[in-house]
Amino acid sequence: MSKIIKVGFIGFGNIGKKRFKIIESLKNYKTCILYKIDKTFKNNPNTNNFKSWKEVSKIKSDLIIISVPTNEVKKIPLSIFKNTRYLLIEKPLSTDINFVNKIKKICSKNKITLKTGYNLRFDDGLIRVKRLIKKNVIGNIYYIKINYSNGAVKTNTNNIGSLYDIGSHSINLLQWLLNKNNFSQYLKIIQTNELKNKAKDDNGFILMKIKKIAIQMQFGFCSWKNTFELEIVGSRGYIKIESLPKWGTQIVSLGKRTLPSGPPRIKIWKYKNDNSFKNEIKFILNNIKLNKFSKKINNEGYETLKCLKTISLK
Repeated sequence: MSKIIKVGFIGFGNIGKKRFKIIESLKNYKTCILYKIDKTFKNNPNTNNFKSWKEVSKIKSDLIIISVPTNEVKKIPLSIFKNTRYLLIEKPLSTDINFVNKIKKICSKNKITLKTGYNLRFDDGLIRVKRLIKKNVIGNIYYIKINYSNGAVKTNTNNIGSLYDIGSHSINLLQWLLNKNNFSQYLKIIQTNELKNKAKDDNGFILMKIKKIAIQMQFGFCSWKNTFELEIVGSRGYIKIESLPKWGTQIVSLGKRTLPSGPPRIKIWKYKNDNSFKNEIKFILNNIKLNKFSKKINNEGYETLKCLKTISLK
C-alpha cells in the first residue's frame, strides 16, 4: 500500500485554495490535509483550520505549501520549515536574497526540497516549446521576445513591484528554456505610472543577452489586457506562443523557414485547459513518493532571484 502524503497549507487565499482543490482532485495520490492556516480563519481543529502557524509549529508533514504575499514569508519561523520533507513557496520566494540563502541552507542541511512556485514551466504549451528547442528544430537561436503583463495595477496587493511579481515568471522561463542562468548587457526602462508606492514599478522593458542570443522582455500591470507572448527566432525557423490557457485558447506555432526566402511552413497546436498548476503538483507529489531530494530544484528560485536583483540594481 502506498504511503499517505501529509500536507499543510500556510496561506489560503486564491492560490492556496487553487492548490488545495488540485490536491483533492488527484485520486491517484493518497494525501491527507493536516492543516490550513490563514489569518482570516478562526481556530477550528475539527476542520484543521487555524489562524496562526503557532498552532502547528510541531506537526510533521511531507509537504508544506506556502501561499502568502511575498513580504509575509519572512514572518514564518524558520523552525517550521524543518518539520517537512518538501516546501513549495510561491514565486519569487522573497525579495531578500540573504533570507533565501538561510532557507536554502536549512533545506540542504535537513535534505528538504525547496520548490519555488513557477507554474509556467509546467504549462502544456511551454513544455512543447521546450521540447522543440531541445530537438533543435529552429536551429541556432538568434533572438527572443517575451511579454507577460496584465492590467492589475489597481488591484495588485503583493507590493513588490511588477519586475519581481510578474517579470520573475519571464526570467524563470528564459532560464529554463535556454538552460542558462546568467544574462548580460542589461538595458532597461522601468516605470511607475499608477502605483501609490513610487518606489515600486508597474511596467518595464529590458534588453539583455545570453551568449549571442538577444532578448527583449516586457512585464507589468498596465497593459489593460492579460497578455502572454513568446517568440523565439532561429536560423531554421521560429516558435511562437500566444496567450495562456487560463485566459482562453493558447496557440503554439512552429514556422519552418523557406530558403532563400518565402512564406514559412507553419504547424499549429492549440491548448484550452490550464494544466500548469496540476502538472506542478503532480511533479512534487511524485518526487515525495520517490523520496527524491534535489539540489537543482532548491537552487531554481535562488538563481531567478539573483537575476532579478542584478536587473533591479543596473
